[in-house]
Amino acid sequence: MPIIQGLLLGFGTAFLLGPVFFTLLKNALKFGKIAGIATALGIVFSDIVVILICFIATAPLIESIKTEPLVKILGSSILLIMGIRLIFWPAENYEGSSSTANNSFKNHLKCFVQGFLVNGVNPFVFVVWIGFVSIGQSKYDQSDLLFFITSILSGIFLTDILKSIFASRILPYLAPKYLKKAYFIIGILLLSFAARLLALVFL
Repeated sequence: MPIIQGLLLGFGTAFLLGPVFFTLLKNALKFGKIAGIATALGIVFSDIVVILICFIATAPLIESIKTEPLVKILGSSILLIMGIRLIFWPAENYEGSSSTANNSFKNHLKCFVQGFLVNGVNPFVFVVWIGFVSIGQSKYDQSDLLFFITSILSGIFLTDILKSIFASRILPYLAPKYLKKAYFIIGILLLSFAARLLALVFL
C-alpha cells in the first residue's frame, strides 16, 4: 500500500508546471534525451536533500504553523504574490529549439546541476515534501515510511524520464492559449489557499 500510494503521488507531480518542468523540457529539447535524464537525476538528488531537511524540520515547522501567526502571514503572502503573478504576468511562452545534442560529460553535468539548483531553491518543493513527509509519518511506521518516500521519488524520476523522451510531443501543448488558461487556474487556486491561510490568523 505505501508503495502504490507513493508512486501515485510521484506520478501526480507530472502535472505540476513550474521552473523545474521547463528546465527539464528545455534541456531535453536543446541537448537531447540524455541531457534531460541528467536534469531529472539532478532533480531527484535535490529532492533527497530536501527530504532530509524535512525530516529534521517537519515537527517544529508544523507546530509553528499551528501556533505562530507570523508564519501564517508569511506563507499567505508568498502564495498571494505567486497567485497574482500567475494571473496577470504568466510565464513567457516556451519555444523549443531544435535538438543540438551534446553528449559530453561536461554538458550532462551542467544539466544535472541545473536540475539540482532549480529544484532546490524552489520554496514550493519544500512545501510539497513537508506535506508528503507529514502524510507518511502519520500513516506508516519507519519501514513503510521508507518505502513510501522511495516510491514517491521513483514516480517523480520515471515521469521526468518520460518528459525527456516525449519532450517534442509535449511542446505543442505549451502554446500561449493553453499556458495562460493553466496559469490562471493555478493562480486562482493559490489565491484561495492564501485567503484560507490568512483567515486562520483571525480565527
